[in-house]
Amino acid sequence: MAEGPSVLVVGRVAWAVGLVWRAGEDPEASPRAFARAEAKRSGADLFAARGGDGLVVALGERRRGHRPGMPVLALALLERFAGSVLAAFRVEEGVYLLGTRDDQVIAGVEGVRLDEAAARREFLDLAARASWNRLIAPKEWSVPDAEEVPLEEAVADAGEVARLGPIARTREAVLAALALLAALLALLGWWWVEQERVARFLREQNMRLFAEEAARRERREAAQRQEFPPPSWAGRLSFEAALEACLQGLSRLPALLPGWGVALVECDGEVVAKVTYRREGGPVTRFDGVLAGVAPRPRLDWQGNTATVRWTLLPAGAAPPPGAWRADAPTTRLAEAQGEVLRRLEDAGIFQHAVTRQRGREVAILNAEGERVNAVLEEAARIAFTTRLEAVPFLLRLTHGHVSTLRNLAYEPGGGALRVELDVHERLGVPGLRVPGVPQAAPR
Repeated sequence: MAEGPSVLVVGRVAWAVGLVWRAGEDPEASPRAFARAEAKRSGADLFAARGGDGLVVALGERRRGHRPGMPVLALALLERFAGSVLAAFRVEEGVYLLGTRDDQVIAGVEGVRLDEAAARREFLDLAARASWNRLIAPKEWSVPDAEEVPLEEAVADAGEVARLGPIARTREAVLAALALLAALLALLGWWWVEQERVARFLREQNMRLFAEEAARRERREAAQRQEFPPPSWAGRLSFEAALEACLQGLSRLPALLPGWGVALVECDGEVVAKVTYRREGGPVTRFDGVLAGVAPRPRLDWQGNTATVRWTLLPAGAAPPPGAWRADAPTTRLAEAQGEVLRRLEDAGIFQHAVTRQRGREVAILNAEGERVNAVLEEAARIAFTTRLEAVPFLLRLTHGHVSTLRNLAYEPGGGALRVELDVHERLGVPGLRVPGVPQAAPR
């Protein structure tokens, strides 16, 4: 009997090994009857059989790990190799030995050996005591005329393999009787409990529906009470107010500074101004007296022949100034607002302009059913154009009646071009919810 495990996993399949092998002389004999007779001596409770010229029966035991339906490795290899074969396969647990002759598995050889050195000696002894059509052994064993065949490769093409099954049918009969009795008891019990089950189901169903409706109502009410994230223009100056603040702040710096010329004047929607000077022979110290009287004091960046003065025109941390948009400021439908602003530009003789749509970022809200979703609650039309400095009074009325913000303002004194970029905003609604600032009718 093999000293190793009784189950080998090869190719993700658990194979039965280390079985008791018996051969019957009558190929017409009942394999089960033959196995039952042999099991009386060995104590086996499982068997697998292979027919042919002679009956081959493998006996297994549940207590050793064998299970009904488990394929028998030796019978699979018997189908794979013809003639008399002595084989040794290296496996994770040790070495699996197998000997076959005359279409039979040699009893006492088949099984796993834990000690490889002892397995090699046993293999060499068997190889020397008889003649074999084929020898299979690990290459490192240096067995003359032997070839190495991986065990997984040997069983890869195995077709229908004999599997272990119970020797006695008593267990199956008892299980079938128990199953029938359980079915009858269940049928009888069903009659007595059906009415209560139905009544309980109806009660639970009504309670669940009531709870679901209450939860749904609470979610809807929570959706109506929610505070929406403020729009991007909340707390920012309107386009006209930002433009006026930029002009007032920039007026504090001299347009003419001896030895320096103004190259570019810029201001953005956060009312951060930047003036770029180009050296025309003057020293950088010329700026000390100019910047000393400006509050808050600007920052001077100087590099080579270029000096940049940059400062925030609004005090840091101050409350939103007059002209800043509230979060609930009513907006206009974007198509109407954009069309009116463009008409005003063209009425002023400004026909070259560019318009791009800007979608807001997604924010997490509750929809009308109280479900958490991501939604876009704002959209803007970004309008860019170039005009002259003389058009400033007109620009102070350009977006009147619409929620708008300054994006960027740039003036080049050398060319006299005033580049303006602004955003006209629309607050987008959510079906079934009251969102502050959702577009109203455009003013007439």
